[in-house]
This record gives sequence, C-alpha cells and structure tokens, in this order.
Amino acid sequence: MPNVYTNTPFDCPYCKTHDLHLYKCLSCTSVSIFDTKAVPQACPQCPALVRSPPFKDSDWLYHIAPRSALLSIQANGLRSVYSRTRRREPEPSGSFVADREKRIEKIVKERLSAYVAHLDTNANLPDLPNFPVIQPTILFDYTASQDDYARLKYHELEWLGLYARRKNIRFQEEIKSFRRMEWKTKATALLDEPEEHYLTLLAKEAANHHFGIEGAITASYVYFLATDNVDDMTIAFNDYVKLRAPGSYVVLRVWKYSVVGLERDQADHRAVRTQADVSRENLQIMIGTQNPGSDFVRLRSLWNHWIPLSQWRG
Repeated sequence: MPNVYTNTPFDCPYCKTHDLHLYKCLSCTSVSIFDTKAVPQACPQCPALVRSPPFKDSDWLYHIAPRSALLSIQANGLRSVYSRTRRREPEPSGSFVADREKRIEKIVKERLSAYVAHLDTNANLPDLPNFPVIQPTILFDYTASQDDYARLKYHELEWLGLYARRKNIRFQEEIKSFRRMEWKTKATALLDEPEEHYLTLLAKEAANHHFGIEGAITASYVYFLATDNVDDMTIAFNDYVKLRAPGSYVVLRVWKYSVVGLERDQADHRAVRTQADVSRENLQIMIGTQNPGSDFVRLRSLWNHWIPLSQWRG
C-alpha cells in the first residue's frame, strides 16, 4: 500500500468513513490495520509499543522549499547546500539572501553603536575624526561554527584599537557604561557624514562577515519549523513566507522521529535543524491549495491535504 513506508498513517482507501488507518511498525516493519477509535497498545505482530497518541500534530516538522527545487528534492531528499555542493554558501535564490537585504542596515548601525561604546570615555563622547588613510579589511575563512563570531569580534577590536591609538582616544575592550541612546545618536551621525567614516567602513566590513558566518552555518543544515509551540510556529511560518513570492514555494513535512541529529537552531528558537540528509521516502507535500501561506494553519492537520512526495506529479 502507498505511504506506509513513511512511518506515518495512511487512511485505508476502501474505508469510506476514514475510521481505519494503515500503520507500519518501526520495529518489525509489518503493516497493520488499526481502528482509529481503538488503537492497540502494541503492534499485533510483535511486542513493540504503538506510538500513543500515534500521530500528533507536534510529531511533524515543516519545511518551506522553493518550488523550483522540488524535482531535485523528490529525487534526492532534503539535503543541506554543503551536502549537495561542498560549498558553505547559501542558495542565491533562497530566503537567506532576502533576509540579509532586510537586516543589513540594522546590523551596520548596531555595530557602529558598539564601536562608539568602546570609545566612550564615561564622561563625554569623544569627537571621532575620520581616518581615511587605511581601509579596514577583515580576512578569514568560515568554519560554519559559532566560534567564527568570536574570531570576527577579535578582528573588529584590533581595527578599533588601531583607530583609537592613531587618534589618541581612550579605548576600552569591555563596555562599562550604559548610554545606549547617546551611542545610537552618534552612530546615526557617523552614517550621515558625506564622506564614509573609517568606523562606518569597519561596521560594513564586519556586517558582511556577520552574514558570511551566518550563511556558512545556514548552508550546513536543513531547517524545519519547530512544532512544540503552535503560536511560535505560525509566526515563524508567516515571517518566512513573507520573504518569498506567492506560488514560488511548497510546504513539506516529515515525521520528526525519522530525522537524525535534530537540534534546536541557536539563532532562532522557533526552528530546528540537522546536518543529516532527510530521505525522500520520509517526506510528504501539502496539496489542494494554491496559497499555502494563508492556508497552512487551517490545512496542516487535515489528512487529505498531504501525500507522499514520491506520489507528487506537479
């Protein structure tokens, strides 16, 4: 029978009331027919316990995939960019690039505010004359680990310390005062200067590396919406699809216990991720809607809006 190899329930095609499910035991791999009103505690063919309740909404993980990549996923399963290409760079057409464009200015301003804080004398913010002689440049290879952020900060402080010494401004590696509004105001003034300030150039260089590190990490994992909190999942889904044109994506799901090496995304608690490939046999696709963005919450729990990805024909 179709679908039973995915470790998920399949409504019996001969039962018009949908009271029967086909169920595949993960231990003995035999297929049984269960009455949904009286699910047994153990597999009829072996002592293995039946998952109880067998198929909760929170047992699923959801992945939003570009429609253009669907044939590749159908053939090879879900794989990280690094697994497919051996490159630690996110897909140019993926949501990461769109998200970067949306956030880059904010990251630059945050870094400039931090630089001002490091140069704060705790009495009055010093004048920050430009230093056009040197172009701050940061070079290092990304390892796709959180340690790269510490390496980036080390390089930033080196360039910031050089500026402070050349301009005879006191520099503190640890920020001890808390004058955030003043720092933001000063950072805005630096951004508005007609000639790009040394500190602005450093902030832009660091922001590009920030996204380079983030991109290298993103390229190393397959990501899913976490389903342990429905409200968080819904908000995350809406945030994600805002970055994509309507009709350009599809929604996939996988039973979470079939995913190897699942871990919480350190950058976003609403997501989980894995470095392992996800087999095509374990994937299902949402059907029966032209607009999954608006229909996701309503349709995700309905059995007749999901089919195995292997059965999808576009």
